[in-house]
Amino acid sequence: MKNITKIAVIIITIFISLNFSKADNPAYTLIAQNFVLAAPNILDFDIYIKHTNPGVSTFEFAIAEYSFNYNASYGNGGTVSFSFAPGNNSDLPVNARPRKAMVKNSILRLSSNSTIGKGSGPVISSTGNGTRVTRVRLQTTASSFSGSSGLSWRNTPERKPNTTVIAFTAAGGVNITSPPTHTINSGSVKTLNLNCVIEGFYNGSSMVSDTAIVLLRNSASPYSVIDSAKSVLNSNGTGTFLFNNSSNDVGYYLQVKHRNSIETWSASPLSFISSVLSYDFTSAEAQAFGSNMKLVEGKWCFYSGDINQDGTIDASDLSDADNDALASESGYVNTDVTGDDFVDATDISIIDNNSFNSISMITP
Repeated sequence: MKNITKIAVIIITIFISLNFSKADNPAYTLIAQNFVLAAPNILDFDIYIKHTNPGVSTFEFAIAEYSFNYNASYGNGGTVSFSFAPGNNSDLPVNARPRKAMVKNSILRLSSNSTIGKGSGPVISSTGNGTRVTRVRLQTTASSFSGSSGLSWRNTPERKPNTTVIAFTAAGGVNITSPPTHTINSGSVKTLNLNCVIEGFYNGSSMVSDTAIVLLRNSASPYSVIDSAKSVLNSNGTGTFLFNNSSNDVGYYLQVKHRNSIETWSASPLSFISSVLSYDFTSAEAQAFGSNMKLVEGKWCFYSGDINQDGTIDASDLSDADNDALASESGYVNTDVTGDDFVDATDISIIDNNSFNSISMITP
C-alpha cells in the first residue's frame, strides 16, 4: 500500500511539474503586416513576433524559420523574386535574423538564423507590435502584379519548409510553434484588378504600357476622394491597384486618370468583396459613366487628347500638340497621345477629331 501511495505521489509530482513547465513556456503571435506596394511590381511587408504571456514566462529567442504559401500567378507572367527589403529593418541582432530569402514554385521561405547559445538569445518584446524580425520584398519582372497575392503562413510540420519557432526555457531549446497565432494582417489593403485601354495608345491588338491613377470616390455627392493608387497598365490594358483606406462592401466610383486622356468614371459605384474588386471598362460602352468611351477595333477605349487635363479636348490641347510637333518634340511628353515617343501629325489628328466632337469628361 505504501508503494502504491509513493508511486501515486511521484506521478502527481511529475504531472504538476510538466504543467508548470508548460505554463512557463513563452506564448507568442507571429504576424505579417504593413503591406506597401513600393512600385506596381514590388510588394514590401514586415514580419513581427510578439511575446504574449510575459507574466509567466520570458521569451528568449533561440531559432526560427518563416515560410509562406502564395499565389504564383500574382507574378503576372514575370519571374518572381523574394528578398530582404533595403535598409536595416530588424529589431533582432544580426545572428538572430533569417539568413536567406528564397522563392520556389508557390512557396516563399526565410531560412533560419544562425545557432544561438542559451543565455545569449535576444528577449522578444511584449509591447507594441513586438519585435520586428525583418522587412521583406516580393517582386516580379512583369510591369505589375496581377490579382491577389494569396499570402498565407505555411504551417505544415509534415512538409518542409514550414514555419517553426523555438525558444530557450529552463529545459533548454523548446519548440513553441503555435500555428493558430500566425496571422496575415493586410490591414485595409484592397486590390483592384482593372482593365482599360487608351484610344491613342491602342493599335488594335496591344496597347503601349503606361501609368494610370485610380481614385476611389464616395457614391454620394460631393463624391469625396477616399483613396488613390498609381500603377502601370500593361500591353493588355490591365493593371493592379492597391488601396489602404477603403472598406469591403462599400460602394465607390472608380475615377481613372491618365496623362493625356479624358478622365473616365465607372458607370456606377462598385464594392470590394473579400478585399478584391475586378472591373473591365473595355467590354461595353456602358461600363463608363455616361458611356463616355470610343470603340476601337472591338474594345471600348478612353478618349485621348486631354493634354492639359482640364477635362475637355479642345483648341488649347490641339495648340499644345501643334507647337510640339513643329518643334519635333520627342520622348515622354503629354502631347504624344500615341505613346510612340514622337509628337507628329498622327497625334494632332486624334486630338483634332476629339476636339471637333466636343469630347469632355462626364461625371455624376
